[in-house]
Amino acid sequence: ADQAAAVEELLAEAEQIKPFMPDVVSYNTLAKVFAQRASSADAVKVLERMLRHNVRPNAITFNTVMDAMVRASRPEDAWKLLQEMRSCSYKPDRFTCSILVKGLSMGGAASEAAIARALALLEEAELCLDNNLRSSLYHAVAEAAVQAQNTMLLLKVTSQMRAHGVMTSPVLQKSMVQALRLAGLENLPLQ
Repeated sequence: ADQAAAVEELLAEAEQIKPFMPDVVSYNTLAKVFAQRASSADAVKVLERMLRHNVRPNAITFNTVMDAMVRASRPEDAWKLLQEMRSCSYKPDRFTCSILVKGLSMGGAASEAAIARALALLEEAELCLDNNLRSSLYHAVAEAAVQAQNTMLLLKVTSQMRAHGVMTSPVLQKSMVQALRLAGLENLPLQ
């Protein structure tokens, strides 16, 4: 049986009950089903449907729809939704960071603007990241800078990593040395 169709049917029935029954969890459940299928258009429709029924989305709603967008290889749309999330007074959290940083690896080399935006996001959400997640996310952003062959941005990423106590892995150090060599900057100190 189709899980999405069943959840959608239950939600449609609940929307007809007076007084209105569905809450944010009801809509988030359906959005999650669509996110798992990488069906961003359907996840966006769930968000629109919530708003139409005056159900206020929460941070989970926004993160779930952003996840659907990233899974559907639409990371730019996810970043736009982050702005809407902020306009609803929600701050990015560890889930937001994980989702959006994951989007850096979609569709080849990330742009300089995308990498810089991810770096700024990690700085903004610093307090909600545990050490392991912080390290993982910074390494992903650094790898994106290596893949983009943007040495100056790579140096900025590693500087921010050091400022937050994140040690570079041996694999990243090797990538950094290669990137610096290619840029003719091999004599710069790494630590």
